[in-house]
Amino acid sequence: MPRCRPAFDMRSGVYSLALERYFPRARTVERSKLAAMAVVFPVIVLAAMVFALVDIIMRDEWQVKHLPKFGWVLLVILIPLIGTLLWFLLGREYSGASPTSALGAAFAPRPQAPAQTELFSRDSRTTEEQLAELDREIEYYQRRAELERLKREVDGEPAG
Repeated sequence: MPRCRPAFDMRSGVYSLALERYFPRARTVERSKLAAMAVVFPVIVLAAMVFALVDIIMRDEWQVKHLPKFGWVLLVILIPLIGTLLWFLLGREYSGASPTSALGAAFAPRPQAPAQTELFSRDSRTTEEQLAELDREIEYYQRRAELERLKREVDGEPAG
């Protein structure tokens, strides 16, 4: 029966028996796990990078902190892992009802700017009421011009 020689295990920091003499496939299993990690990790980083880029592009300017959107896009593209982590930790505005909180937000209605909302909500009159008011205003200015013309004629100034 072959003897087991003691070996130092770098991971645990203790001496253990060298099992590769009895289990030669043990090393290949570790190598295959390492190879799987070498494939899976970049895929995860790429997926996170794509998600971060979509999130940056879909956000409004006021929802982006510390850098302009273009700066965040460059950071995420040039330094994928660190840029993506920085985006989600520092650059993103986490508000309660964010329009980009899910991937389906691309089809969600975007909120209007406050100035546009005020413009439309301030005037609650119907179109007919607005047209009637404009007609009254035109009539007012026509009468005013007629009065000015008559005043000039009475004062003796030539009409013109």
